[in-house]
Amino acid sequence: MEGKPDISIYMSRLRAGTEEWAPADKMTHDNSRSEQNPLLFQAPCGDVWLLYTSQHAGDQDSAIIKHRISKDGGKNWGPEEALFPDQGTFIRQPIRLLEDGTWVLPVFKCRVDPGQRWMGSDDISCIRFSKDQGQTWSEAEVPNSTGILRCSAVGGQIMCTCPGLGMD
Repeated sequence: MEGKPDISIYMSRLRAGTEEWAPADKMTHDNSRSEQNPLLFQAPCGDVWLLYTSQHAGDQDSAIIKHRISKDGGKNWGPEEALFPDQGTFIRQPIRLLEDGTWVLPVFKCRVDPGQRWMGSDDISCIRFSKDQGQTWSEAEVPNSTGILRCSAVGGQIMCTCPGLGMD
């Protein structure tokens, strides 16, 4: 069950020209955290990025974004590393490329007052962007995004929705 500390991400490959999936490989190995929301991104240089969130059991405000990079099309993977170490950051959409080469990653931040349990009512949406192929990142908060607003990069634009409120 997502949110439990023994949740890991597995990946299987369907090789071109075949109809059978390869055995699944375990991609994440932190048994003290729930690791979920896997996203794949192929960088212009050909590297494949696996991004995912990693949180303490049930506490989305403890989530960090981790990643692994493959330089050979997903056959071998580099180490599990924090992409953004700030806690309470979640992803649901992959990195998108803008026409100028900027990498764009919509995120949302699970905020909570000290000593309180996270409920999701104070989450905000932000856009992280990199102009150097993911080496460094900047962030812009989406104005008036408190609550359940979710953003995606679509066709070179940022689109935001409010799921379940008829504002999609």
